[in-house]
Amino acid sequence: MTAPVIIVGAGMAGIAAARRLAQGGVRATVIDPGAWFEWLPNIHELVSGRKSPGDLRLPRAALLRAMGHRFLQQRVVSVAPEPRTLTLDNGQTVHWSRLILACGGEEQGLDIPGVRQHAFGFKSVDQCHAIGERLCALMAAPGSRTISVVIVGGGIEGVEATGEVLRRYRGDQRLQITLLEGSDRLMPSAPAALDLALRNRLAGQPVTVRDAVRVTAVSAEGVTIQARDGATTELMADLVVWTGGTRPPSWLAKAGLADERGWGRVTTSLASPVSPHVWLCGDAARLPGVTGKQAADALAAGLCAADNLIARRDGRAARAFRAPGRPQVLTLGDLDAWLIAEDHVLSGPLLGELKEVIYQFYMRRLDSRKAWRAWPAMFRRLGGAGMQRLDGWGDDPFRLLDPRRYLLQWHKGADS
Repeated sequence: MTAPVIIVGAGMAGIAAARRLAQGGVRATVIDPGAWFEWLPNIHELVSGRKSPGDLRLPRAALLRAMGHRFLQQRVVSVAPEPRTLTLDNGQTVHWSRLILACGGEEQGLDIPGVRQHAFGFKSVDQCHAIGERLCALMAAPGSRTISVVIVGGGIEGVEATGEVLRRYRGDQRLQITLLEGSDRLMPSAPAALDLALRNRLAGQPVTVRDAVRVTAVSAEGVTIQARDGATTELMADLVVWTGGTRPPSWLAKAGLADERGWGRVTTSLASPVSPHVWLCGDAARLPGVTGKQAADALAAGLCAADNLIARRDGRAARAFRAPGRPQVLTLGDLDAWLIAEDHVLSGPLLGELKEVIYQFYMRRLDSRKAWRAWPAMFRRLGGAGMQRLDGWGDDPFRLLDPRRYLLQWHKGADS
């Protein structure tokens, strides 16, 4: 029996690779521990209830079966480029002929005391839904005591989490949010102008921003933070949200497929320099020309890896990966939104709807099930969490007539 083509990971890169392989007549086995494909760029909206878990999920087994692939719901714990095997968490050894590693990263900071026990992660639908449920319970409790929410991380996840808490609860005088960031500014990888814009937009909201600090411990009562001068402070918290970034899976380095920092090494065609039979394209890979990790990059990388696997089969030359360079959309609940393109920043509340359009488009595009299953799911998303729930519609329809909603502001340069 011929060893199969294997895709490890069925997130955005893995599903994109699977679709392209199916189009090229290649059948694969796709391995992932989760039953659901999740559209992660919009999981922050679960915190406010603007989205429900079903809006952001598609069934992996059904998607892959519709493509002609086999789905194996297991976790990969090791890979051996030679003799072309991988090991699953149930102890099973799987042989492969060609391998696409579309694996994501692991949550960072879990080794800090108390994080696993007392903080809510922000990497999955279940985690963000749990945050929304916990907030709902806290804010529904009778009494007038302050409800303190600490959000760790001032990158896109932390900022968008802050915005969704404000979207739902900023009218409640008991709410107090503390946003912690380790660097000197919010969204540290974006132009400095965005940090200033965010702070200005948060002025007057129940939010305190503390930068240049790191969390050293989390407990049932709150968090311990340390400033750069070594001074420590205890912050009380009813809820701690952890958005501490990602790190590569440790088995990449053990397989000899990683660089000195543990991220997957690739050539310009996304092949491994260690083995010509391995391609890497998930968040755990260091993609050429990519500094952050966006959905568009993952989708493009999955397509490129699959194209080059097919090219290898057909004896054609591989194509080089080109980062799509698409702008990033950052939302602060229903308060404001920013479109970030290199050193340019365009801001305005109307841009928040752009993220909704992107979400609706890609969820339908990725849904490879038969039309009688895919179209009802799309209409449910549109009706339940999509166009009828755009900002301002429902609670205050006349807000759509406010001209300030359509004003856009352009910022150019890192320090403008």
